[in-house]
Amino acid sequence: SPPAAACFLGSSPSGPSSSRAARRRKEEADRRLSARARPRSSMAAVVDAWARANKDLAVAALRIPPPCAVGALEDFEGYVTRRKFQLPPRAEDRRHALALLRHSLTYPLTLAAALAPLCEAKKKKTLRVAIVGARAESSLPLSVWAEAGVASERRWQLLMVGPQVAPSRRLGRPVSARDVSVVCRRASLTASDDLNALAREAFDDDDDDDDDLDEDLDEAPLDGVALFHPGLGHETLEAGWRGGLRSLVNARPRAVLVTSFSQADQRSDLAALDRFFADDDDDHAGGKRETPPFLVPPTLNPFRSGRPFIDPTTTDSTTLAVANERLFVLRGNGK
Repeated sequence: SPPAAACFLGSSPSGPSSSRAARRRKEEADRRLSARARPRSSMAAVVDAWARANKDLAVAALRIPPPCAVGALEDFEGYVTRRKFQLPPRAEDRRHALALLRHSLTYPLTLAAALAPLCEAKKKKTLRVAIVGARAESSLPLSVWAEAGVASERRWQLLMVGPQVAPSRRLGRPVSARDVSVVCRRASLTASDDLNALAREAFDDDDDDDDDLDEDLDEAPLDGVALFHPGLGHETLEAGWRGGLRSLVNARPRAVLVTSFSQADQRSDLAALDRFFADDDDDHAGGKRETPPFLVPPTLNPFRSGRPFIDPTTTDSTTLAVANERLFVLRGNGK
């Protein structure tokens, strides 16, 4: 169909009534065009305003229900329905409540959906994952992270490493809730850091308290490494990631999950990885390395956040960003 403004370029009947109708149509078209041009961070403001005006509905929707069987983890609305989250009955309220829930649960559900199926053949009960460059995700309540266990029917040990890790009681020692244990380490990862050793040390006491852990957990490499919108290709961040990426390669995890704010952000991350592996021939007798193959190719994430904001990776104030909007998973070298 033609753009809205084009509807007013042709001839129209004359007279007061037709003029009033034309003005109404033009006002409606202008409103729609204005909504499209409005900075998209206002979408987040709408969700936040709804939550403030409907506090009881928002609190009820975000309340974590008791664990239950949820079946296959395929789509967000199906998951929250099977989990029996308390969603409002009215359509508009339900839409805003789902947006809040998406924002709250995007990290644990993205992690579970992307990495748990890759370990299915191993029949592992416990998955050990390092979240490198952790920021906002390190401050999420443990009850939220525990959704990774509910969604995958596995236990998770999560080591969160990064200079922007939130200061909390999780620093340096495991804090557990249901099927998740979290340890935070507030430091930059360098090329000389042994990521597997850091994880073993972090969860040493946690392992001693659980007789059901897999016997080979301390001998095996990490099941996964997650980088939640790391900005690998951002002009001010790329150089700082080289040491962390070298440590990641040395750790030989089974899989590496990388999420992005947008398609442009994802393309930037992929290009940065290509540059890193093209330049990285340490201990590689065959010459230059290549970027590892995809286990999950670049795709839209069904468990992305529902609270858009202005993209922090660009100076364009109208560019939409969504936490964990897109993802890909690379094959690691772990067995």
